[in-house]
Amino acid sequence: MTCSDDDNVDRHVSPSFSSFSKPPPTTRRDNYSSISSSFRLSFSIKAISPARTNTIGMILTCLIGLALAGYATYVEIQVEKDDEYQAMCDISEKISCTKVFASRYGKGFGIIGWILGEESLLNTPNGELGIVFYIAIGILSFIEGPLSSKIQLFLAILSNCMSIYLAYLLYFVLDSFCIVCVGTYVANLILLFLTWQRFKHSNAHMFIAAHVDAAKLD
Repeated sequence: MTCSDDDNVDRHVSPSFSSFSKPPPTTRRDNYSSISSSFRLSFSIKAISPARTNTIGMILTCLIGLALAGYATYVEIQVEKDDEYQAMCDISEKISCTKVFASRYGKGFGIIGWILGEESLLNTPNGELGIVFYIAIGILSFIEGPLSSKIQLFLAILSNCMSIYLAYLLYFVLDSFCIVCVGTYVANLILLFLTWQRFKHSNAHMFIAAHVDAAKLD
């Protein structure tokens, strides 16, 4: 092989090596794709964060509680119009919603009427009070900060105290089983757990923020 032949080989080989050594030029489309991928990744991580999961859980539980409280209110209104009205949750004499809602404990938890009188405007059906409670918890779920989490936890504790009181009346006084009532008790218990989790999460953020501020001052 002659020198000229070697030169021809070099000319043909060198471009191939240069093509491997230099990365392909990035285009604007590639940049947009990488940015979009990063955005989707960050959005997915944010979407499954514990705080967001907690909020979704509270909203779903509040919606279930609203449905139960709304149905309870509807049954109470129908019972006032017709003494012989039977709801879908009336299965037997021992398993009856109307029996519970038509009792004196079906309004104001049997407490407000005893204190303020049966004709008091505050002596409303328990279902209406439940609607107000679930709406309040749902609204507070979208308000960030330690104050809203404290109010939520207080309302959840109060609602569970009332659940224990009403469950006692249901079993020992009225001697009946109310499916709708028990459903609200379960919803209140779930909300107590979720509001407690949010309260702990909020306090942890406050603790970390306080220590970070103290470290900056030092």
